Amino acid sequence: MIDALALATALHTITSDRQPQPSRSERAATKFLECVIRHESRGNPRAENPHSTASGLFQFVDGTWRHYARRIPAARRYGHASHAPANVQWQVAISAILHGGHGHWRGTGCGYGT
Repeated sequence: MIDALALATALHTITSDRQPQPSRSERAATKFLECVIRHESRGNPRAENPHSTASGLFQFVDGTWRHYARRIPAARRYGHASHAPANVQWQVAISAILHGGHGHWRGTGCGYGT
């Protein structure tokens, strides 16, 4: 599992020796997404749903993945979430949360934005 500080580091370009501190919204999103991972993939970044295109840590369906991945340069080359490294999946998931996409995980019972 990636903690909030590691996630903030992954999301920000570090231009100095200072480590970025996660914002309140990043901490809340991280806590929510850790719950989503437990519910959706049990921590397996290569998880594949046999009944849909959902894949990866957060079980993004391909269309939703592509929609949010276009905001993350490192994710643009992956058409399927499970093909992306875990840190890239986290970046896309945080982008989804910060841009109002938490509703995709409403059924998880994790509580963010529900």
